[in-house]
Amino acid sequence: MKKLLVADSYDSFTYNLIQLIEQHGAYTYTIVKTDQIHLEEVSHFDKILLTPGPGLPQESGILLDLIQQYAATKSILGVCLGHQAIAEAFGAKLVQLPQVLHGLTQHMTLTPAGTKTTLFAHLPATLNIGLYHSWVVQSESLPEGFVITGELQQINSTLPHFNQANIVHTPLVMALAHRSLDIHGIQFHPESIMTEFGKDILYNWLDS
Repeated sequence: MKKLLVADSYDSFTYNLIQLIEQHGAYTYTIVKTDQIHLEEVSHFDKILLTPGPGLPQESGILLDLIQQYAATKSILGVCLGHQAIAEAFGAKLVQLPQVLHGLTQHMTLTPAGTKTTLFAHLPATLNIGLYHSWVVQSESLPEGFVITGELQQINSTLPHFNQANIVHTPLVMALAHRSLDIHGIQFHPESIMTEFGKDILYNWLDS
């Protein structure tokens, strides 16, 4: 069986992702905290899943170093913090939102590049996604090697604490991919019940 490394940044959502991986059944997986692994231990894995987590990428052990060392040779998917870490590892910047987007369901639109990527194969061009974050990748800072594959064109919420006027960075980057390397990032949570086709997205990556 193929081997999957789950690089865990101490997030409660990690085991929801693990449940989906177990249901898929084609991988043996190893869960290791990002501050409890050495880079050389990663070499024998086929794929690397970078989990969500609190804080910023530079606060999560060897997360950035892991991406930089194995980007050219491993298939990597980053979720939420993992997505942000991929962008930062390649030189992009993060922007803190004026208002946190925690527990929101929003509509993501696939870009033309997104409709062609294997990650979103056989999925509709617009789908609901579950958000739990307060930082986003600054789109204009992405290096030329990356394409944006999913965007949030606007944010709609009827929650009483939510101030629409505070969100000034739309469209927001919700998914990205490297043009030539097998690297994908998604800002949203595929394991969340708020995300449509979350299992399909994860399985598209596992099957690729």
